[in-house]
Amino acid sequence: MPPDFRAMEAEAPVRRQHADWPRDSRRGGRGIGLIAVLIIAALLIAVGAAGYQLRDRIVAELPQLAPVYDTLGIETAAVAPAPGDGLAIRDLGWSQAEAGGLPVLIITGRIANLSEVARPVPGLKAILEDEANREIVSWTFDPEAGEIAVGGSVPFTTRIENPPPEAKNFRTTFVARTQGP
Repeated sequence: MPPDFRAMEAEAPVRRQHADWPRDSRRGGRGIGLIAVLIIAALLIAVGAAGYQLRDRIVAELPQLAPVYDTLGIETAAVAPAPGDGLAIRDLGWSQAEAGGLPVLIITGRIANLSEVARPVPGLKAILEDEANREIVSWTFDPEAGEIAVGGSVPFTTRIENPPPEAKNFRTTFVARTQGP
């Protein structure tokens, strides 16, 4: 005759599932959860403190975070855009003329605003280079306009009398204005 399994089950000790165990803080029940919450809170406080202490460096590296600090009412050092941020030099060209029997090199172009806000017009630096692209002579100048509207552009012209004969190339770069607009 086969064994009576029902009788065996009735006599077997009842095993409790893990979920049914009593929570005993001495055995790590609620204590582990509390420790985890405290660790997470400490990390959040540390990140917040670092974000506050390093706010100027953070905004300098990631200017798009400046509105977050403003929203929270936290002041940051004003980070001025570098000369030429959001701008491009376009239609760069040159021509030659003569003045008082001396050759004159005339450089022209436009500064275009590619950003989504009006931008101040920076100064420009014109650089004459030899065949190996080594700088021979340079000078700075301020375009006449003071500001460029969104999507707009402003012209510029500069000249140098009696440019060095070894000058074969030229380029222009943005610099800080030498005078106010």
